[in-house]
Amino acid sequence: MRIVEPLISDFNDASASLPTRSTISRRALMGATVAAVAGTTLTGRASFAMTTKHRLLVDNMLVRAARMLRAAGHDAIVPASQMSRAKLIQRAVREDRILVSGDDSLSRFDTAQTHLVLVDGTDPADVAASLSGHLSIDWLHAPFSRCLNCNHVVEIVDPLVWWPSITEVRTSAPVEVALPLTRCANCDSLHWRGGHAQRMQARLQSWSAGRFI
Repeated sequence: MRIVEPLISDFNDASASLPTRSTISRRALMGATVAAVAGTTLTGRASFAMTTKHRLLVDNMLVRAARMLRAAGHDAIVPASQMSRAKLIQRAVREDRILVSGDDSLSRFDTAQTHLVLVDGTDPADVAASLSGHLSIDWLHAPFSRCLNCNHVVEIVDPLVWWPSITEVRTSAPVEVALPLTRCANCDSLHWRGGHAQRMQARLQSWSAGRFI
């Protein structure tokens, strides 16, 4: 089991304790988890109900921007290794994705008109501003519905089942901050709404309002 640090805040309050079966029921905790995420359904287990307007292929120089796109709920993949310009654009066409890059030499390819968006800079805010000028990006599409590491859609899981895995890394985490707890079945990672995730959420809200900071 992989515990994902980027979504874990530093919990230093020694008085904060993990929920136990004696202090909170499974039904109540799972209900709170589901209620914490808008647009979710519970059919045996909770899952995100979502659609994605844009399928994106983000080049390796823009990994941080790709993570923010995933945080917003968009399908944004990054090649596992460096690819040639020709192979990048070919992959975008083959998978029907829009290639996001700052490399203006990609514009010489015939398919660039329909499968390429050129952005300015590498800082996530600069990329977001540039990308928003080309595409109708909803920065609050489905926050934290995708794994920031591998892009797959995560599922909401029962905290009482998964807390033992978390406590291997953190000995205390207040339940009101931890919910909802999600898991990526693809890379076997757990995520919860720690301080870092809250800061990302605030940044997404600013971008949604047109303030690219």
